[in-house]
Amino acid sequence: MNGIQLTNLDYGAMIVYLLAVVALGFYFSKSEKNSEDFLLGGRSIPFMAVGISCMMSMLSTYSLVMVPGEIFNNGLSLWVLNLSIPILQIPAFLIFIRFYFKLNSFTPFEYLEYRYDKQVRLLVAVLYTYSRAIYLAMVLFATKFFFCFSILL
Repeated sequence: MNGIQLTNLDYGAMIVYLLAVVALGFYFSKSEKNSEDFLLGGRSIPFMAVGISCMMSMLSTYSLVMVPGEIFNNGLSLWVLNLSIPILQIPAFLIFIRFYFKLNSFTPFEYLEYRYDKQVRLLVAVLYTYSRAIYLAMVLFATKFFFCFSILL
């Protein structure tokens, strides 16, 4: 297999999408006055909307491809485990997002610096970045693997 060959239509779609995202960014950036407005929506977004956004950002190709495949291969035990995710995530977001809103903190890392010191913040930030890089590598590998496998079928 030589890989995927992109056509001019594919490149055109990517360019149109990129331009649309940049245009939307410029349009909505006019109302932001500082980084707090940009990163936190001026603190006017309800914490429930932030929590739902965080939950949805946790979904990925890995979740959408791997979980149904594992359920198919191994039975409903993983499905039952996945039922607990919203039950556990919603209270966690209700507690933590509200907590950070009340502290006027941008991130959990900022809270760690406030509570402990810069070294703890740096350590946790580095470990988090490392874990996200490993996770993204796994997602990209799984996506390519499943896409290439589906072409062979």
